[in-house]
Amino acid sequence: MDISAACTNGWVLCQSFGSKLAEPKTQEEVTFLGRQTHQIGNGGNYFIGIHDIFLEGQWVYAGSREPVTITMPWARGAPDNFHEEDCVEMGSAPEWHELWGDVPCSSTLYYICEYEQNYEYQQGQVIG
Repeated sequence: MDISAACTNGWVLCQSFGSKLAEPKTQEEVTFLGRQTHQIGNGGNYFIGIHDIFLEGQWVYAGSREPVTITMPWARGAPDNFHEEDCVEMGSAPEWHELWGDVPCSSTLYYICEYEQNYEYQQGQVIG
């Protein structure tokens, strides 16, 4: 499915499928997500489940509100909070491969949902 939404809408849509916005917690997960978005090949950017809505510069995972524990792979100049940019996007274009930027949560982007490991995948379910 080719769906884009504002971050809060992406969060709600992921929840409706029994998942959540992707929360990469290791460099391997960042690499995996980067590969997946690059393979889709639409050149779009994707919301992931990280924000600093509660305290500027204090990046937390959306689901748990726990502090982000990995080195965040920011694109050059990011984060800059230029227009109240409290959500995190991951780029898929070659120059953005595996890099993150801060973006207003009201932006309309694609999004990446993640399921728990014990989730039973059902044929035809593609989200975001």
